[in-house]
Amino acid sequence: MGKKIIVLVLVVLLVAAFTISAGGKQEAAAVEKQIVIYNSYNGDPEPRRVDKELVQMFEEANPQIDVVHSIVAHEDFKQAIRAYLTASTPPDVMTWFAGN
Repeated sequence: MGKKIIVLVLVVLLVAAFTISAGGKQEAAAVEKQIVIYNSYNGDPEPRRVDKELVQMFEEANPQIDVVHSIVAHEDFKQAIRAYLTASTPPDVMTWFAGN
């Protein structure tokens, strides 16, 4: 059940990022693809597999969007969260490490 919740949360975050980045506008069919930046700390084999599957499902459902999916080592990600959040162009979507 825990994996389903993680997948659901990530899908909601990706959809929210798309909605925000699209600005709620309906574009013509000939528009170039939009890019969503997604940074994740899910580097262990099973979470990595689920992350990749989630991105693939999202891109299939939204062919006008390319997801740039970066997986950062867990400890490096925890250290980089502040930098991500204060960057002039932060990622559109990130996983979150809340600790144990």
